[in-house]
Amino acid sequence: MAVNWPQKVLKPFIDKGLSMAVNLVEVVAKNSPYQGRKIVVYDSKIIENLIRG
Repeated sequence: MAVNWPQKVLKPFIDKGLSMAVNLVEVVAKNSPYQGRKIVVYDSKIIENLIRG
């Protein structure tokens, strides 16, 4: 019986063409604890790929 686990090389779970560039936005909501800070906003495509991973 051949043993083929664990794999020698892990395959990436995110598409090769997908850019992980992020958008920084400044929070201006007066009732937010993050007011005046810059936060990272991810594209929905990136979030979908991370969930599937």
